[in-house]
Amino acid sequence: MPEISSRLVRGVGHTNHRDPPISSPQTEQTNTLAHSRKTPAGRGKLDSRDIFERLQSRGIGADEFGKILRIIAFDLPQSTLFFEQQFRNSRPQQVLRQTEKWRHLLAMDFILSEDQRKDIEKSISLAETLAWNALRDASFPRLGPWHLSCVCLPTSFQDGKPSYIYPDIELVAIHEATKEKRIAVIRGAKAAGASSTDAWRSGFETLGLLDLVLKQRPRRRFVSREQHRVWPVYTQFVIPRLYEFMLPYYRSRGHVWSEKGGEQTHLAYYPKELLEDMLEILQQQHPHAFGSKIALQIKSMIQRHRERKSTSTTKSS
Repeated sequence: MPEISSRLVRGVGHTNHRDPPISSPQTEQTNTLAHSRKTPAGRGKLDSRDIFERLQSRGIGADEFGKILRIIAFDLPQSTLFFEQQFRNSRPQQVLRQTEKWRHLLAMDFILSEDQRKDIEKSISLAETLAWNALRDASFPRLGPWHLSCVCLPTSFQDGKPSYIYPDIELVAIHEATKEKRIAVIRGAKAAGASSTDAWRSGFETLGLLDLVLKQRPRRRFVSREQHRVWPVYTQFVIPRLYEFMLPYYRSRGHVWSEKGGEQTHLAYYPKELLEDMLEILQQQHPHAFGSKIALQIKSMIQRHRERKSTSTTKSS
């Protein structure tokens, strides 16, 4: 779901799904880094403490480490991951069309028992929810010429502090060129029989953007088509963002050879200490994916990221 608030919100985005693609750490941010001191596979307890001492020595304190956690865990595109794992090569729009066909068939059916009908309806609703959540999240922060954002509206105040229990969500769209602003409110307390899918669909319809949402083009995948694994989400999303965030804290001089100018000095792109610290953080938070990786493999992923970034910059210029 798009980022709407850093506060604890009840009743938003509670969708059960089997076989989640990743395991997010169930931790809360505190004023120290001790809350995430997990021992990586194959590393001793002393090493686990050392990584946070190294981070702090470079100016990466509790607030900065909180941002690192967001990059490698909390900000992952969960809805897209769930959808791609469940439906593989299908697009959300295809799944929505299929759910409409199944509902039409159920409306005419007279063979299924009531229990069978309920089970099929549950499956249809789950598929519809996964598809719609993927479309919704892909619409943020940009949908065509519109910039989208949303924020939870407080339901009450206690001692001057806002409370969020099944809050309404204010959805804002601003046109890039004309600066036209449109606002819709998605109700947190839903009417009987209504679903979150209905609420978001209605919200985008109020903004006049529902057609844009449903006609989105496919984006890069986070689950590989061949092996049905979530590895692309790390190489395309997590590692590039983590690298860009941490690199300024690891400034050091590097050397490059040029036939014209001989040996030249520049800021290092792949400091050894950065690669090692990135690897250890990733091993702590995603041991199933990075437990057997080495720093050179992290470097290789970053090199591909820099190549893609360089190519994109060249084309745009």
